[in-house]
Amino acid sequence: MVRRNYIIDSLSYKFAIFFIALSYACLLTTQPIDLFVDRNNYLTYAINSREIYDRYLAQGWLSVFFNEPLWLGVNVLIGSALSPENALRLIIFFSSFVTAYLVLIYQARWFILLLMFLFLPQVIKNNIIHLRQGLAIAVFLCGWFSHNRIFRYLFYGAACFIHSSFLIIVFLIMLDDISIKCRMSSEIRAILVLAVGLLVGVGGLWIADLVNARQADQYISGAVAVSGLGFVFWMAVATIFMLQGRSFLRDNSLQFSIIIFYLSTYFFLAVAARVFESALLLVFFSALQLTNYRKYAFIFLFVCYFFIQWSARIMLPSFGWGVQNYL
Repeated sequence: MVRRNYIIDSLSYKFAIFFIALSYACLLTTQPIDLFVDRNNYLTYAINSREIYDRYLAQGWLSVFFNEPLWLGVNVLIGSALSPENALRLIIFFSSFVTAYLVLIYQARWFILLLMFLFLPQVIKNNIIHLRQGLAIAVFLCGWFSHNRIFRYLFYGAACFIHSSFLIIVFLIMLDDISIKCRMSSEIRAILVLAVGLLVGVGGLWIADLVNARQADQYISGAVAVSGLGFVFWMAVATIFMLQGRSFLRDNSLQFSIIIFYLSTYFFLAVAARVFESALLLVFFSALQLTNYRKYAFIFLFVCYFFIQWSARIMLPSFGWGVQNYL
């Protein structure tokens, strides 16, 4: 009888989460299509993806490989059936619904905190500004929660071909798997990831330019403009993770590696934040496993961080993401 009640409660919660995720997706999807910055760029993809693909192909298959061919394919497919505006709406709806559902279904007892994760500016903007990254995150999360190893890695690979930041995330997954098989200690793994991060931070854009990735033109001449708030916050989170002990670091080695990689590239690579945002929700999931004072320390830090992030946006038109802020 207890188990039967548990199943009913679980199904009720899943139905509730389904409608909450649907509401979240509809809220983002029904915004005016020209309200937010960079929409013209995504409309161009919806209209001209085949031509963009041909341009990359003219530079060689390596250029195609490192310039998100699946993203182009998705746009070719839905762009042939829908208007450019509705193609964008379909991408926004799918990404935001899948992400919201998988996040909120994670643990019922953390519902309020999970909802705050979804509305953190670094998370929500991927469904209204960085649409390519938002789609890749939704696909990656499908793999993360898949119980089938083959499907898991298929989703991981698909995410890489939608947004290139996942090439680094998947590389960190592989590095983490190898280090665990080699029985490296958490300290050695952290040093290894730190070294990789510094190497990428110094030479990452040169590598991107070598393979004709679009990020090279976008960031190679740009300065790394950072406030330092993110570095302080995530350094504090990394410290809390370490205080939780070796067992926690072993079980959450990938998420800890992601934080270390971000911190090591923070002041060197302009795209470091974009890479980190692709795996940000995984780090949050790990933080929910903290215990005792460490759990409350993380919650306190996150709530402060959440309101600091929104305090800088709340009075801006379209919360700082509108086209009028860039005129």
